[in-house]
Amino acid sequence: MKKTVLIFAAAILTGCALDRQNDYDVEYALEFQPAMYMHVATDGTDRFPADRTFGICAWSLPERDAWEDDNSKADVYLPVKEAVPMSDGKVWAFDEPVLWPAKNRHLTFLAYSPYDAAAECSVEEGVCFGNVDVLEDQTDLLYTEPLADMDKTDCGGVVTVPFRHALCSMNFRVKNRVADDEKIIIKKIILDAARHCGDFRSMPDPRWTLDARTARFVFFEGDYQTGHQPSEIGDNILMIPQALETPVTVVYEFVTHAGTSITQELKTTLLQKELLPGKNYTFTITVGIDDVKFLVEIIEGFLNI
Repeated sequence: MKKTVLIFAAAILTGCALDRQNDYDVEYALEFQPAMYMHVATDGTDRFPADRTFGICAWSLPERDAWEDDNSKADVYLPVKEAVPMSDGKVWAFDEPVLWPAKNRHLTFLAYSPYDAAAECSVEEGVCFGNVDVLEDQTDLLYTEPLADMDKTDCGGVVTVPFRHALCSMNFRVKNRVADDEKIIIKKIILDAARHCGDFRSMPDPRWTLDARTARFVFFEGDYQTGHQPSEIGDNILMIPQALETPVTVVYEFVTHAGTSITQELKTTLLQKELLPGKNYTFTITVGIDDVKFLVEIIEGFLNI
């Protein structure tokens, strides 16, 4: 009988200890590790620049609910707030620490960069960039998809924030098709007509709404002597994703072997290309005595931050 009482008492004590452990709720400050999402098969990330800040907001749901099904019931836990790099350079946080909620609630985050990009965040439309004009402002706009149902214990209080590009970019290469003792000197390269204004929203799917207005984009202006091999020329310019259908104007000087010259201003055939977000497009122009053409090959890469 005495042995039975001791076992019963031990069981009670053990149960109390487990209850106290289950009630224990670790306090974590919200911290973030931003990165660049890369559209590749391995779904890798690239390092986020330490000199950039970003805005981030969060909604709270009970742990039994999922963002995908129950986001309309979510409570705003964190209005848009600026995150800045900490002294260790490894994580971003807030000037005044913000704690995670109690352990029975999950958070879903949305973020954008740069912080001063005048973005808005909402459950219905995600990250929104309004009145974007890349002709006036070449800011690289970044956003995240919802970072959903984050549990502070699972992530140790630190949230990985993978950013995507809302814009794309393009640039040019040139080569000549003249004799070795002749020269082609490029004066200007101009994209004749591209849309430059629009509004962006990331949810339910990332989408741009474009203004119908178009403008000329000057990629190069100066004096550049070409060679027989393609070489990059001029600026790499951020563009709003769109379906391009425009010629490119090339102004150049042709210099003969005798030293005489003539200045030409010619247009290519229509440049027809669907520009997708997060991509960089390099177009190669070949220049002859009296014509300018595109090489069939288009180099597609990823937009660097």
